[in-house]
Amino acid sequence: QPGTAYSIGFLVMGLIAGQSPNPPSQRVGSGHSRAYIPRPTATEMPHGSRLRVALSLFFISFVCYSYCIQVYGWNQSSRMAEIMAIVDRHTLAIDAYQDSTEDKAYYHGHYYSEKAPGTALLGVPIYAGLRVLERIAPEDRLARELHFNLYIISITVVAFPSALLVVLMYSLCMHAMGQTAWSFLISMVYGFGTL
Repeated sequence: QPGTAYSIGFLVMGLIAGQSPNPPSQRVGSGHSRAYIPRPTATEMPHGSRLRVALSLFFISFVCYSYCIQVYGWNQSSRMAEIMAIVDRHTLAIDAYQDSTEDKAYYHGHYYSEKAPGTALLGVPIYAGLRVLERIAPEDRLARELHFNLYIISITVVAFPSALLVVLMYSLCMHAMGQTAWSFLISMVYGFGTL
């Protein structure tokens, strides 16, 4: 939702503005023997620790996004119809599949998907590859089913890049603030605030 996205954006900007890129030093010792030890910044944190956090974020996000995919619905069917029309019939018109969705537009005697074409265009090579595999292994009836192809396309086109964006948000926050806890929290809110 736009409101949630704006709220997250203001939260990130507020935290970045309130945190110094180089956190203050920590005073240790007593009297004249006190010394200042710089607190670790993002660049000083162990690379292995940051990598483990990033991989954990990716795994959690990818599993959740892959599990929460809605296979049936006018929105999904409209995009899938566009993909199938391009690959199987070499046309943008979804006349052959227009009964599967109400998210369509009628123009000059043909039906077209009314959705933005970006997701469908990304799914075209994935579906084309699935069609090749189905022709090689015709005995695999499961792979011919519409919901199976739609699920595979959704994982590769939606779930995978979305999980990468969560990791990118974590890296951005770590670079700006240098605090693992806040960076992890902001990334989780970003990734699951509108799930």
